Amino acid sequence: MSESTVVSWENILTQNGTLWQLLQNTRYLVYRHDIEMNESMIENDVVEYFANVSACPGSLSTCSGKLHQVEYPLPPGVNGSYFYGIATQLDSGEILAFLELGSAQTGMPTMEFTNDITAPFNVNATFDPGTSRTQIQWINLNELQPGTLTETGPFQYNIRIYRHLDAANRSSWPAIPKELIGQLGAGNNSFTYIVPPFTDVRAYYSITYVYGFYEDVRFLGSNTLDPDWPVAEDNVAPGLVQGGVTASFLEEPEGGTGNTTVFWNDLLTELNPVYSIWRSGSSFNNTTLPDVQLIATVPAGIGFYRYQVERGMLGYSYYAVTAADARGNHNPFIGDEELVLAGPIMEDAFNHWIAEPTNVEAEYISGGWTDVTWVDQIGAEGESYHVWHSWTKLTASSNLTLEATLMATVPDGVQHVLVPVPADKDRLSYYCVTSVTRYNHLNATFENTGFDQNCIITALREDTLAPAPVQLAQPMLQGSQRIVLLSWINSQAEEYESYSIYRHLGDPFGDNEGGNLSDDENWELLVDMYTPSEADTTVMREVYLPIDLDRESW
Repeated sequence: MSESTVVSWENILTQNGTLWQLLQNTRYLVYRHDIEMNESMIENDVVEYFANVSACPGSLSTCSGKLHQVEYPLPPGVNGSYFYGIATQLDSGEILAFLELGSAQTGMPTMEFTNDITAPFNVNATFDPGTSRTQIQWINLNELQPGTLTETGPFQYNIRIYRHLDAANRSSWPAIPKELIGQLGAGNNSFTYIVPPFTDVRAYYSITYVYGFYEDVRFLGSNTLDPDWPVAEDNVAPGLVQGGVTASFLEEPEGGTGNTTVFWNDLLTELNPVYSIWRSGSSFNNTTLPDVQLIATVPAGIGFYRYQVERGMLGYSYYAVTAADARGNHNPFIGDEELVLAGPIMEDAFNHWIAEPTNVEAEYISGGWTDVTWVDQIGAEGESYHVWHSWTKLTASSNLTLEATLMATVPDGVQHVLVPVPADKDRLSYYCVTSVTRYNHLNATFENTGFDQNCIITALREDTLAPAPVQLAQPMLQGSQRIVLLSWINSQAEEYESYSIYRHLGDPFGDNEGGNLSDDENWELLVDMYTPSEADTTVMREVYLPIDLDRESW
């Protein structure tokens, strides 16, 4: 059912060329009314024309007898008879409205019948770029006029959802390309359309009812999107920024920080994009990796971002810039060619600080152990410390593999470690302590081996070598004084050495081939850990005896 009336008529048949020229400057006004029309009704604007067409829009030769047709879309709810008439408007503006029945006016009224509006209202659509889905919603006719349409049983109405890229109206609907994307039962008021990948269009949606064998596609209400307000469906992420990404670091000595400035060129093919700035301690090709940090989003038209690095930062950083369009579409993959990756950028906020512990000291505490202590460095948390031993003082040019030995790894907050000293050694040693930390970065660590302030100043003597045997002189007995004088040479090869004197009243070497004091319990300690003056070359000690002795002693 077209629900429209087509009015047809012809120009006068004539071979008069003058009339042909007059027709080219003449227009026809088409009228409709429910009673027979006359000239007075036209002159007094009782009825208004609904069409204004040229009498001869083509060449002069086509003017005679030219056929005209005008389609009048009938409004909803029409049920009656109507006359149609044609008036002529001359080039001067004068209107000739003779409206003779059967000539310039239909001889009989035309019976017209149309349906009431049978469609939903207030169709709207919203695209969600996060899910690439468009939700279409509407108000059903029965919600506004309850009971108008049957919703149950075999005669219930059904709902059709169309998608098209051209605006829909009564006249354009038959010709425009469209896709039927969904059919629903009565009462539904929403539908979700999954937008295919790689879509970037302005789309329209129309909702119609199928009631019996009738589908109302007159679009007399609001069952299609407004021509000026299509829904933008865009799930295509912008491409990479052109011209690459660069970055440079500038320290701030006073604050112990610094700024890295990242530069890029805006995309000219995107409207109002947003740029995301990414940072990591290692090279990356995907912004979703766990070690990659989003540090800022910047609107279009700026082209740079200045990032203040963390206090105490020391290490290499990589920066990338990606673009998201106004709907949030964003491609996390930046590729392996590093076209939009700047780095490595050395960010040294410690240039005026020193990334080392301080107050490193070492003390040999005997028993084969050296106690190394230090104060943890500032500006770092969660760091660990390497304790190094070397024979010479380490510098920034030292080859640690050849010149030093890693003795221990210690977590932060401990600030000391006991280092074992090998047996039978008498050596001069240096100890240094370095820190290993992330410096507020997410992954990569850094160890400063400049050795500016993190080594002991002078070499430490570590002695686990037993002294040479004491050369004891022949004991001298002074019986009248009940004294035995013992003397020996004070070793000049040792420092701060001490001597102990033992006595044995039996045969200490009979059953003790090793000669160790600990192997024979009959050795008696007489003098314990006597330390002579370093200036003494000979040491003499007296051992007092009880009376009435007659024995042999060792």
